[in-house]
Amino acid sequence: MRYVAASLLCLAFFVTVTFADQGSSLCAFYGAQPLSGRAVLNSNGWQCVQNGTRWMGSNPCRWGAASGVECDGGVTVSSIVLFCGSMGGQLGGTLTGSLVDYVSLSYLVMSGCGLKGSLPARFTANNAFPSLRKLDLSNNRLSGPLPVLLGRPGNVKSLYVLDLAANSFSGTLPGQWAKNAYFPNLKLLSLNNNPQLNGIVPPAWGKINTSWPANIKINVCSTKVRGPLSSTMNGGSVQIFAQLSPQKLCNRLPATFAGAGYQAGVYPCSVWPTASASNKYRQADMPACA
Repeated sequence: MRYVAASLLCLAFFVTVTFADQGSSLCAFYGAQPLSGRAVLNSNGWQCVQNGTRWMGSNPCRWGAASGVECDGGVTVSSIVLFCGSMGGQLGGTLTGSLVDYVSLSYLVMSGCGLKGSLPARFTANNAFPSLRKLDLSNNRLSGPLPVLLGRPGNVKSLYVLDLAANSFSGTLPGQWAKNAYFPNLKLLSLNNNPQLNGIVPPAWGKINTSWPANIKINVCSTKVRGPLSSTMNGGSVQIFAQLSPQKLCNRLPATFAGAGYQAGVYPCSVWPTASASNKYRQADMPACA
């Protein structure tokens, strides 16, 4: 058992709810507010326990603001925002792929909720999260490689912020994320404080012909991502926030990164997410690689 605050919602696969503007039934969230504040965690997700008379029902649009769920018109889930640390408890367990069934979801935030395991495969499916603008799963215990297919054409096409900071993701950074039509609206990518992420910054992330929008900001601080940056990176407008050291980013900067303009460049971790000409690293700041 896991103890959670009474205001935290629970997840499960077992209840089907139907919303007026969604053509299919959704097997996703349901909730309870048990008097004991208890929930049972099983292999399929979260199963709330009815305890006493405070059962909240199967329609999350009726759970109230304390649940973190907001709806459009009282019938369509549009926002799920949970900062579990400030709410006095954790959900624990793994994410459910059923979240993608909420096609009108604009904000999905589950920060500091004790989540573990990898990102569900359904998160990378075609047409998954068509309205999602912010995905914040920071400060959990999520692990595994970063999904190569996340952000592919037709997937999370409206995403503006992707925050996966402070987890246990491992492996290298996917060069595919900068391919044509991947993440067409992404502005902030937070991968910092994932100490098992390694390898180099993919050259494709800094090319001017990338499909990424102007002034995309990428945070790889407190990871094992290292340099040097490839000389084939011609800048574009990518802004990389990272640590400089012989074991981190090092050696020569690509020409456009070292130029006077402030769009493309490498910036100190301490100024995230602010990028300006005054705090951009110059070539003279770059250490030799070990």
